Amino acid sequence: MSDPATSQPPITSVPADAQQFDQLHTFIKPKIEELRWTEIPWEIDLGHARQKAALQNRPLFIWAMNGNPLGCT
Repeated sequence: MSDPATSQPPITSVPADAQQFDQLHTFIKPKIEELRWTEIPWEIDLGHARQKAALQNRPLFIWAMNGNPLGCT
């Protein structure tokens, strides 16, 4: 049984010139609509968040996880 992470050939090519680099950079750079989550006023203190939600009569959205946020545990 082969490991999918090691069965693919390594990436060995790099952009050959400035134009290719710019195209690659444009492709991988997050778009404005992909960054809207950064506009949310996230709270890191649960007690403060509960008080704020109660004052605004709003529910809480709790994001809880264990391990590396990128899932690389």
